[in-house]
Amino acid sequence: FFGLAPALHASRKDLAPVLKGDGSALQHERGEARPQRLLGVAQVALSMVLLVSAGLFLGSLAKSPRVDPGYDVQSGLTLSFDLNLQGYSREKSVAFSRELLQRVEALPGVASASLASLAPLSGRMLGTELTEESTSGEGGSSLGVSLNAVYPGYFRTLGIPIVRGREFTEQDDAGAPATAIVNQACAQRLWPDQEPLGRRISLDGSKGPFAEVVAVAKDAKYDELSESPRPFVYLSHRQSPILMSDMALLVRAKGRPAGLLAAVQHELRSMDANLPIYDVATLEQSLHLRSDKQRGMTKLLSLFSALALLLASVGLYGVLAFSVTRRTREIGIRMALGARRRDVLRMLIGEGLRLTLWGVGVGLVLSAGLTRLLSGILFGLAPPDLMTIAGVSLLLAAVRDAASSLPARKATRIDPMLALRHE
Repeated sequence: FFGLAPALHASRKDLAPVLKGDGSALQHERGEARPQRLLGVAQVALSMVLLVSAGLFLGSLAKSPRVDPGYDVQSGLTLSFDLNLQGYSREKSVAFSRELLQRVEALPGVASASLASLAPLSGRMLGTELTEESTSGEGGSSLGVSLNAVYPGYFRTLGIPIVRGREFTEQDDAGAPATAIVNQACAQRLWPDQEPLGRRISLDGSKGPFAEVVAVAKDAKYDELSESPRPFVYLSHRQSPILMSDMALLVRAKGRPAGLLAAVQHELRSMDANLPIYDVATLEQSLHLRSDKQRGMTKLLSLFSALALLLASVGLYGVLAFSVTRRTREIGIRMALGARRRDVLRMLIGEGLRLTLWGVGVGLVLSAGLTRLLSGILFGLAPPDLMTIAGVSLLLAAVRDAASSLPARKATRIDPMLALRHE
């Protein structure tokens, strides 16, 4: 007691808050550490944002194989070719396409085959303005739509259900009245709670020509797995001008489609050995390629998240180590007055906990805003995802324990007499 008297007398202004146990001793010294604490909070918040974003992308990728694209991807394959590059006329192209379908459907293991201007999830889209024929003499309703020109058997080959009406047939050729098939999203937008079959639509303005809607097809994914249902129109390829110079051959296999790729390409080569063939893939492979954006973002965010987590760990350690150094005299006074080592340990670890909680709180607010911006490219998840947030919070808690335990344990080994002489 007599050895402590000078120190107690010199520190009488600081002892009142210490004895009251409110942890506010040496406010000046601890106030100097405030910028470091704010930096620690900012590091934890940044780590929270990046980890939550990376977690959402990882969860989205994990669920991508279970996302229903609206058609059968297990047994389909596709390849593209361009007859115009070989100088084919319109008539010769039609004859070539008809013979190609006959040959491919005759192959062992092929269930059906069809052709289209665009393959699903090919990364290319066609769009235009659809106009409904008006019965009142005024301008009809209009709607921006995506479209594709397809051959008979397209919906059967891809496994896209026809909800109402009929699929295109061989009779829907250039000499027959124009026909069209719309998807559910298009029918709902144009004719909610009304009969869509028999309606007449035009893709060339309010004066036509008009095509009769003969069916409604189930919605599917046309460009991205994460896309919302979009209005879509299918035209009969034999009735429509060529929308694109190239065409996509679609094949449905009775078993696994990968084994048919070589046989289908052989039939195409045997008809024209110089015909360029590209985008050869199963529909599963096409679906995987269309998630390249999510995979790239996941890798990038995972890298930044790891760096942010490392910086947060170092930052927490640095803040607490700095706090121990600045509060050496306070810790010595506490221990000299009877504070036990576990009390000091609890006090310093609690400081790390408070920093982490503040950082997590700020990070949650920022994450909520950021993940809503990312929702357009996430599939199978709707941010905020509670499991991801809970997992990231537990991870940051573990990092906080690891980063704060070393400085805290170091503080418990301080000699009170040496601490009281510390400047």
